[in-house]
Amino acid sequence: MKFNRLLALIFSQGILATMLISPAIAQEKQLSARQIMVKNERARKAEISEVAQITMTLINSHGNKRIRKATFILDDSNPVLRKSYMRFSSPKNIKGTSFVQLEHQTRENDRWLYLPALRKTRRISGSSKTDSFVGTDFSFEDFEILDGEIAGKKRIYTILREEIRNGEECWVIEALPATELESKE
Repeated sequence: MKFNRLLALIFSQGILATMLISPAIAQEKQLSARQIMVKNERARKAEISEVAQITMTLINSHGNKRIRKATFILDDSNPVLRKSYMRFSSPKNIKGTSFVQLEHQTRENDRWLYLPALRKTRRISGSSKTDSFVGTDFSFEDFEILDGEIAGKKRIYTILREEIRNGEECWVIEALPATELESKE
């Protein structure tokens, strides 16, 4: 299954994550890669939640396609407690399936999945966070946002180089897991 790079960057956690970030964020003083990432997070935050309408195209090995549509809401107005919510609107067999995640600074994130066909809410444990998300190639863990003041502490950031993209100066920043456990996951 292939998604455009921006969607994959927003929702996936790879062993190596590369981001292009405008040096204008740094103003005129020299900042570390971590400081740039925190400033980037602050600059993109809104006073209200971010809302996205998502269309997923699932393609199996025979080339058959399945389309899934969902609404994704991200509330990161509180840097210590980021909240995300996804609710599927189609197809009919998964309509109403919902996922809620609360990211915490000092403990494992809370994750719940509501399955309307069973009329049950299932808590996703830390050991299940790498399981398939609603039959896609994503895992529950892929919906964690790994930048900023809190989540960014789980990463080691390095400025690799500066580039010009669409006429703008940008930094290429590498984000690697900070611990051996994070690397294994």
